Amino acid sequence: MEYANFIPQFENLIVTIFAFMLSLSVIVFVHEFGHYYVGKLNGIHAEVFSVGFGPVLVSRKDKNGTEWQIAVFPFGGFVKFLGDKNSAGAPELDKKVGDASISSRTSMQGASLLARFLTVAAGPVFNFIFSGCIFCFIYMNQGVTKFPLTVEKVFDSPFQLNFKAGDIIRSINGKRIDEDLTKLENLFSQSEPDPKFNYEVERNGRLILIDNIIQNPPRIAQVLPKSAAITAGLKKGDIILALNSKEIVSFSQIKNAVETSKGKALNVKFWRNGEIRVTQLKPLIVDVPSKTGGFERIYRIGITSD
Repeated sequence: MEYANFIPQFENLIVTIFAFMLSLSVIVFVHEFGHYYVGKLNGIHAEVFSVGFGPVLVSRKDKNGTEWQIAVFPFGGFVKFLGDKNSAGAPELDKKVGDASISSRTSMQGASLLARFLTVAAGPVFNFIFSGCIFCFIYMNQGVTKFPLTVEKVFDSPFQLNFKAGDIIRSINGKRIDEDLTKLENLFSQSEPDPKFNYEVERNGRLILIDNIIQNPPRIAQVLPKSAAITAGLKKGDIILALNSKEIVSFSQIKNAVETSKGKALNVKFWRNGEIRVTQLKPLIVDVPSKTGGFERIYRIGITSD
């Protein structure tokens, strides 16, 4: 067994767990801060504000007497208001009615019904507002199609693109570009039989033809664990240039070459971060569901397209 094949899975698992803990901590902090903030506005004193449970790692008391703390286990958090018996918000019923922690206006139990309602409701309301802010931020930072279509940046590529920042796209494969995006969608969706495109661009007031552009280069989006590709050292972002010295310009060519290899080793030439490299891999036979039901055995190398 090649234990090295499990390393990428283990790394992904660590990232997933860390992202989950971080996301949960942020969500809980916003939720509990909603309780704390609205409670404070209504004159209810918070004794403890904790991110996480268990032993306290860091704590600090502010000028209002609230203990802010970070605990060992970041799977939640709580706000303990004056008059609460524990972090769950249970009242200290064993104390006398005249006790300050129960009857005081600054305690949760001593506050008015409206103040308590607003304080309790503030947690989910703050989460709702927070999620709305996140979606607004994502929407505001997404790319928006603008006309005329203009090249903003040319990324590194193993192919000679000849584009420059500021070029205005006037036509693709002889089809004029206007504000009807369905024409572009149809053009790209039908590109597989002929993956090389011809562009007409306007540069400094002059029309220039840029031909033989590989529209969808065979860039690897994911390398599957325990696959031929990962054993050969291929990584996400690599662009396949040739298989057994045959030029590759589309992902369908890779699929055809692998399926017709009958399991024989393939010499792979690929591009990574400005450097052309070579490796060798041997396709593995796998069982995949067939359209007619059951399974069929075909060869795979364990990569998905970008």
